[in-house]
Amino acid sequence: MNFNYSYRAFLISSLLVGNLVLLLVSVKLNKKELAVEKEIPIEYEELLPIEKEELALAQEMERIKIETNKAYNEAEEFIKELENEREESLEEENLDGNEDSFETGGNKIDLSNRVAIVTGGAQGFGLAIVKRFFQSGAEVIIWDKDEKLLEELKLDQKVHKLVTDVTDYQSVEKSTKESISKCGKIDILVNNAGIAGPSFKTWEYPLKDWQQVIDIDLNGVFYCCKSIVPSMIENNYGRIVNIASIAGKEGNPNAMPYSAAKAGVIALTKSLGKELADKNIAVNCVTPAAAKTRIFDQISEEHINYMLSKIPRNRFVKVDELASLVSWMASEENSFTTGAVFDLSGGRATY
Repeated sequence: MNFNYSYRAFLISSLLVGNLVLLLVSVKLNKKELAVEKEIPIEYEELLPIEKEELALAQEMERIKIETNKAYNEAEEFIKELENEREESLEEENLDGNEDSFETGGNKIDLSNRVAIVTGGAQGFGLAIVKRFFQSGAEVIIWDKDEKLLEELKLDQKVHKLVTDVTDYQSVEKSTKESISKCGKIDILVNNAGIAGPSFKTWEYPLKDWQQVIDIDLNGVFYCCKSIVPSMIENNYGRIVNIASIAGKEGNPNAMPYSAAKAGVIALTKSLGKELADKNIAVNCVTPAAAKTRIFDQISEEHINYMLSKIPRNRFVKVDELASLVSWMASEENSFTTGAVFDLSGGRATY
């Protein structure tokens, strides 16, 4: 807790204690005054000032009561704020790539002796998946375009990183060859790299932003599958997990390119799953609700509130919840399901 929080907590606590003490003192003084008054014989006409004093005292006590309740409510709100910020802080810690975060945690999915590629793995959903794969015994290679972010990550020796632009097929091909050269094979591909794009009405959407969203969110998935699937066919083993979105099912207003791209990912998954169904290769996708990751920096507060209002659980999905599902989808245990869409929308999806 920083100094501002400590200072606010001190002020609220002082206010509560001060009001309580004032109330007790007022009541005590009032009792003494009334006791003195009762010992002195008074005439009927003298009762009026006493009644006024009692009324004033009652009003003062009511005021103190109101102030105390107000202070108490402020304290409750402050505590809730601290709890929310603590939860957000923990989520941010899960995105930062500290060495401690690579320690074992949660239920273990057996990914021993498996080599996994996670695109966009330097932050958000991707980094959570990388950590969970590592905890499950996999050797992981992060493909990410953000070279600076990759450099800042503190990784275990079994987690590698390659600067890769999924919108450039030559870059994808180069990283595929380097990954196989380094690790000998590729067993798992998680197509996670994606952006939300800005919020505009369809007829007002800038062409360059449309193209960028489609290039990363849809073309990037196609390029990675096109490059890696041949090696999976050769080894007769593979697990591909494409990160789509609930927006691909329902279509979010003011996010047409993102919705269209994610719908394309769902269709691509179904097509590729059918094409590889006669091999020991499973291709599936997951359609999560939004999560509090850096992708929120790209969209408006209005759109964030819209997405939250659509989730029956009344919260955003946590990155670890997605990573848990993806780990099973990427495991050998997922031996039958292919071309499927796994929902992770907190009850929002209707199909």
